Amino acid sequence: MAPLLFLTGYMGSGKSTVGRAVARLLGWEFIDLDDAVVAQGGLDISSIFRREGEAGFRRRECAALREVVERAPLSDGLVVALGGGTLTNPESAVLTKRRATVVYLEVDAAEAWRRVSGSERPLAQDRDEFERRLTQRRSHYEAAADVVVPAQANSVETLAGRIADLMRQKGRGER
Repeated sequence: MAPLLFLTGYMGSGKSTVGRAVARLLGWEFIDLDDAVVAQGGLDISSIFRREGEAGFRRRECAALREVVERAPLSDGLVVALGGGTLTNPESAVLTKRRATVVYLEVDAAEAWRRVSGSERPLAQDRDEFERRLTQRRSHYEAAADVVVPAQANSVETLAGRIADLMRQKGRGER
């Protein structure tokens, strides 16, 4: 069975950036789930949110995740950066735990806001709502995680190296 690693955490935790670095270190493929949703639906995330709301986006996201999980055995190894809200969908949460290692990149609200404020992310427009959403989602991240990695005090290289080493120790990493 091909190794599969999911990175979870809130917006701005570094899932995509760290995920690319981990994949490079392990010689694995990398998929950003948000990019997969866009590619599958032909609409950018802001447009999906405007047309279908968050519930519509989560349905699309779950469909993209299902496709990624089905495709994973065909790869030599796969790192997937989940969306910040992926695990709020019960079906998506089950898909992530099926046979993957889940790493939670933990970041506090102030640091996450610093990283994403001013972006066009639909759920990062109001700071109070942003912080409330993180508080609600934290339990989803913790419940799914095999490992929690504090993300804000470390460089991308340090985080990627630590996660790659973890996968190698589990016998799931190449090189």
